[in-house]
Amino acid sequence: MLDLSKTIKLDSSITASLKDTLAVLNKTYAETFKPISDAFKEINIQLEATFKPVREIFKKNKKSFMRFDALRKLGKAQFVFCDFLPDGLVESIVSSKNIENTILNMIDNNQEILDANIRALKNHKGLLPYELLCRQSFTVFENGSYDLAVVGFLSIIDGLLTDTSKSSTHKPTPRIEIILSKLDSYKECDKYGFSVGALYFSFSAAADVLFKYIPFTEKEPMNLNRHWIMHGRSKREKTRLDCIKLITFMHGILLMSE
Repeated sequence: MLDLSKTIKLDSSITASLKDTLAVLNKTYAETFKPISDAFKEINIQLEATFKPVREIFKKNKKSFMRFDALRKLGKAQFVFCDFLPDGLVESIVSSKNIENTILNMIDNNQEILDANIRALKNHKGLLPYELLCRQSFTVFENGSYDLAVVGFLSIIDGLLTDTSKSSTHKPTPRIEIILSKLDSYKECDKYGFSVGALYFSFSAAADVLFKYIPFTEKEPMNLNRHWIMHGRSKREKTRLDCIKLITFMHGILLMSE
């Protein structure tokens, strides 16, 4: 509390009356602001009581929140993940300053799993209607012709969205919403061979980025954009990782089609 009597250095010329006046002012100041000070103390007590349970919930569910954040980050990078994220990988993704490099490291460390998934994907019954295009797309992918592979994979994805949603609309969003609704009847467990939560959050985030409408008058997006690619406006060179992202997207659709 400010003590006015100490803020002014009194000399011998100041009368006792002025000292008394300053004492009264100091007392009045203290009495005036005491209710406000007390009110702030009470507010702090109430805030502490309100947010303590929230902090406890966050503390108990910190790993779940981090896992959700990791899946969201993967999805925004257009990588669909349908497995259970181990804690170490969650921390690596969340703390990553370059998610593209983190994904590449994930792939390099699990190349055998990726190869097995690609082999299984090629033989999936859902791809039979696109057998020729599928075979040619994977061939150019394996030969390093990634720009051609991306166009082929996007064409297959468009067809799978229609087949799985049973919707005749050409708009991607309604078809994606129908497909995601299929997961409502699932429970979060490994009974199905994949993590429902991981698939839902990463797939929906990836779809938002892949099918986002960006006018051709704007700068080309760094992420894969179906609108720009399929309308022949994309000029950037596609990479192996771009293709793998689309492969995981196809895999996600096929999982939800079963």
